[in-house]
Amino acid sequence: MAYDLKKIPIVDTSVKIPYSDYVKRSEELREKMAERKIDVGLAFGTPYLPGDVMYLTGFDTAVENAIALISKDKLIVIVGPEGSYPCRENIKYGEYRTVQELQIPTEEYLNTKSIPIKDVISELYPGKVNRVGILTRPDIITIDAVEIIKEAIPSAEFLNESDILYNMRYIKSIAELAMLRISNRITIEGVKAMCESVEIGMTELELTAIGDYVMKSMGAYNFGFDSFIHAGVKRTNSVMDRGSNKVIEEGDPICIGTAARYEGYAATARRMAVAGGFSKKQINYYEKFAIAQEIAAEHYKYGLPKNGIEKAVIDYWKKQGLFKYKIYSVTHGTGIAECLEGISFTNKSEGTIEKNIAHMLDCGLYDHPEFGGCSIENPYIINESGVQEDLASSYYPFRNWKLQ
Repeated sequence: MAYDLKKIPIVDTSVKIPYSDYVKRSEELREKMAERKIDVGLAFGTPYLPGDVMYLTGFDTAVENAIALISKDKLIVIVGPEGSYPCRENIKYGEYRTVQELQIPTEEYLNTKSIPIKDVISELYPGKVNRVGILTRPDIITIDAVEIIKEAIPSAEFLNESDILYNMRYIKSIAELAMLRISNRITIEGVKAMCESVEIGMTELELTAIGDYVMKSMGAYNFGFDSFIHAGVKRTNSVMDRGSNKVIEEGDPICIGTAARYEGYAATARRMAVAGGFSKKQINYYEKFAIAQEIAAEHYKYGLPKNGIEKAVIDYWKKQGLFKYKIYSVTHGTGIAECLEGISFTNKSEGTIEKNIAHMLDCGLYDHPEFGGCSIENPYIINESGVQEDLASSYYPFRNWKLQ
């Protein structure tokens, strides 16, 4: 039965991150900055990775990059002239300033007022700034973002202090877990809509459009990444790629995934479909992924060893003779970024699983000579009571097999 676009579920989109969460985050960050004798903290966000700026201020920049500067008593987001309008409308905590250094260099801005970053620094931290803590991970922050701040305070020492926000964002508040329940409910509905709308002769992009329509109808304003359809044995080997104009053919295996963003929070779900229905041979193969997912979930529980998930799934794949097709770890952190949130669990992880965390369990294999790539990916949280919550499979199960 095809997905019914007239019966899209409704979610409560009145649920938001409360102002008190932003206050608490900034207070905790300021305490840690004081311990390390950091005068000014520097955080960074992009449209696809709003991350630290979003976490501290609630501002999810749509087009331009944004920089947040924080001192012991002030937080200011600096943006260019065009970014100032959405920032003015959407910032939840702190203030914003329009700065000259973030103007698009080829544009001429009329009837706008921009100030140099050095004036913002003087307002933020009167007196000499000795130590600037770079709060965003070096694999995300751009060189330009650091350089323009260095030019404004050339005498300051710049230090990599990105572990502070990295660790803060790992442990989720009750409100953040609520956001993830909603974003994942939207995500899995988008995946379900795409899986149930597969038709021979349509293109991958036509199919992704259905999922995007469903998710935006439910309240997702953006995505952690572009929704994707990978159709055909060769295409399924793309771990994460955009959809294309490839025409879906009968018998094509299809990997389907997306990451709806709600109030800044996004996480991923993936399922497999086959154009025209699954063959018994495909079901027998894909069933192994459902079993691997259940093994992973059994080990993703409060108090269990963090490295136990990876070890258990690796052991299963070895017994199935499939380990050589495994290319990444099972457990990916999630939150504001769908899979780049931070702390993932690997064979090398130490300690036990905490409360108030969120991860995606992704049991994927690639480059199998007959079946290509396959991933069943599902989001989970360990809530404040230490109870595991599966955020997707009850809405659309792993075993969505329908015979040809």
